[in-house]
Amino acid sequence: MCSNKIRRPKYLHINVNERIKYLEVEKSKLENQLSSLKKDLEGVGPQLCKDKEQIQNKRALLEEKEGALMEIKQNIADLENVEYADYNNELQLSGISLL
Repeated sequence: MCSNKIRRPKYLHINVNERIKYLEVEKSKLENQLSSLKKDLEGVGPQLCKDKEQIQNKRALLEEKEGALMEIKQNIADLENVEYADYNNELQLSGISLL
């Protein structure tokens, strides 16, 4: 059976023209999304540099504070090791009573 009727091309029961239109719309959406992401990336780059610099500054400050803390702990340990004279014994030996 032959027919002179022209049918739209179909591929696996899908209208090819509709599929092309759908894919063009999807492509347009993806291009818009890509453009938006590129703009976001342009804004993130400088902020990333600032954040990196701030992290380095904070790390240096932390190291400085840790060094100061270690020094203070060492001073405390040194002071704990100092033996003070027992003033009660000295006073008793000299004949002065605190009671």
